[in-house]
Amino acid sequence: SPTEINGGIYFLSTKHSEKIKVTFQNQEGYSVQEFKMPWILTNGFPEPANTPGSSVNYENKTYSGFSSGEFNKFWKFDPSTHTWNQLTDFPGPRRQSIVAFTAGSKGYFGGGTEFVAIRDLRQYDFNADTWTKKSDLPITGISRVAFGFNNTGYLLALDPSLNTNMWKYNHNTDIWTLESTAPFALQDEPGYFIVGNTLYLMVDYNLWKYDFSTGQWTDLGPKPEGVYHCFSIGNFGYGLGNQQMYKYDPSQNSWTIELSPFSYYPASVEAFSVNGRAFVFAGNSMLE
Repeated sequence: SPTEINGGIYFLSTKHSEKIKVTFQNQEGYSVQEFKMPWILTNGFPEPANTPGSSVNYENKTYSGFSSGEFNKFWKFDPSTHTWNQLTDFPGPRRQSIVAFTAGSKGYFGGGTEFVAIRDLRQYDFNADTWTKKSDLPITGISRVAFGFNNTGYLLALDPSLNTNMWKYNHNTDIWTLESTAPFALQDEPGYFIVGNTLYLMVDYNLWKYDFSTGQWTDLGPKPEGVYHCFSIGNFGYGLGNQQMYKYDPSQNSWTIELSPFSYYPASVEAFSVNGRAFVFAGNSMLE
């Protein structure tokens, strides 16, 4: 049946060519031609009027929570069925700007701020649905980002001396070690994606890459203005910004414009990919 748009908030789209049906004030209308677009509306985040704050992936599922409205609530999203299941609440105190990563077969969530900086780190067991307190993060502050790679956790953070340090977490020993210092000053919570053995990080107006195998940082030059919310699929990175979606090709160090999921750019957006599929939160709506 035709894709239906109620109230014109989103231009909902499908993976097949079909006519678009618009319903507004009890009147219906159909497009003359058929359209083929890659984005569809799916089951949004289950907390009304909220967008999740942090997410990690494990075995083709996404684990997410820490919204501004119901901070401690924690959820599992199954992209194969488009369903959300509520899990055990996060046991730590309320905060914003929480960081998250996977290491080994566990998820890790912690840090953030709530009037003061918070350094605690909690380990989540995906199979047992339980939380365990681990060693604190090695540094406090808002300007930081965390990610997992090759069964290891990483934290990139700005210290009081304005040095941006890369910390490495060994999940077997529960110990953080200083890995390297980046040649830039990190600001806020930058967007990033990982392709192959390389981290790609949005810093100010430029794109930087970090080679995990050599520990080297390289400035790749300007990125599209306003790009922040990022994810990767296969050998490409993607970023949302300025009502556009951009595709990055590491082999060419080039950006191209892809079809955006939005007819306007919402104030609250998060994006992630799982099992080769991209999902974008806008408020409590979600597009695939």
